Amino acid sequence: MKKLRNTVIFLLIFAICASFLGFGSSSVQALEYIRTQPGVDLRMMEWNDQWILLGLPEETTVNQFFSMIHASQSVSAMKDDVVLQGEDKISTGTMLVSGGIRLPIVIKGDTTGDGVVNLSDVLRIKAHFIGEFNLEDLYFAAADTTEDLIVNTKDYLQIKKYLWRRWNIYTNRNDFASNYDLQ
Repeated sequence: MKKLRNTVIFLLIFAICASFLGFGSSSVQALEYIRTQPGVDLRMMEWNDQWILLGLPEETTVNQFFSMIHASQSVSAMKDDVVLQGEDKISTGTMLVSGGIRLPIVIKGDTTGDGVVNLSDVLRIKAHFIGEFNLEDLYFAAADTTEDLIVNTKDYLQIKKYLWRRWNIYTNRNDFASNYDLQ
């Protein structure tokens, strides 16, 4: 019941935001019938005057992503204007495309856009907050694990702990072992 409520809230938020941003009714209808499967916690967030989709874990493939949602309209995933298929990974910067709307996807921690959270992402975040590298737009959003609009040592440490399996950046809790298989 909770997941159904979350799905309805997701759709209502999208419909309100879409109408506020001036999307036409056909565009709203194109995405308002996308809903998630039970246990999937996708959400939208406004970021730099655009809406982004959050909640997918790293290494999610296109097939896995499409198995998480129900859609009554045609939906595709694109990266750099190339349609992704099958076992291609969803990554930061992938666009969910439906009815003329392009909704960017952000994978928390994926600052390189490869769909994986690894040491390269940690090093980019560290370089950003010490001023040696500038994370921009969606990659900044991916680095901002605390969602406080700042990329700092807290985000860096959370992603570092995530790699050590000591922190879950998707729930912002120390419940990694309860949600993931640690074999």
